[in-house]
Amino acid sequence: MSDKFWDPYIETKSLTELKELQFKMLKKLVNYLYKNNRFYHKKQKCASIKPNDINNLMDIEKLPFLTKQDLREYYPFGLFYTSLDDVVEVHAFSGTTGKPVVGPYTNKDVEIWSEEIYSMLNLHVPVKALPPKTIIPSTEKAKRVIEI
Repeated sequence: MSDKFWDPYIETKSLTELKELQFKMLKKLVNYLYKNNRFYHKKQKCASIKPNDINNLMDIEKLPFLTKQDLREYYPFGLFYTSLDDVVEVHAFSGTTGKPVVGPYTNKDVEIWSEEIYSMLNLHVPVKALPPKTIIPSTEKAKRVIEI
C-alpha cells in the first residue's frame, strides 16, 4: 500500500479518467439489472428507459431509483437478486411506520463496505461520524490496518 494512496488505481486517475470509469460502471450496472432483476427491469420499462438510453453520466437522472416504499412493498426478501445462501448479514430498520426495511449483505457487499469505511478513516474522518456498530473490516487491506 502506498503511503499516499489507499487505492492508487482509482486515486491517481485524472478527472476525465474517473468520469469514464464511472460511466463504464454505470452502464454495466444498468445492463446487468435490466437483464437479471425482474424488479428493475419492470421499473425501467415503466419509465420507458432501456440500457441503450444511458449515453453519459448525466443520464443517471433518467433512471428510476429504489424507494423505501419499494423495500416495504417487497418485504422481507422480495427484491433479492442473489440466493439467501449467499447472504452473510441482514440489517433491518423498523422506523416508526410501516413494515421494516431489510438490507441483505453478501460477503462482497461486506468487503466493499469495509473498504469504504477504511477509506473514510484513512481520510481522518472522526470515528463518531461513522454509522453505529461499524463492522470490523474483513478485506486483506483492512486487516493490515487493524494490525497496525
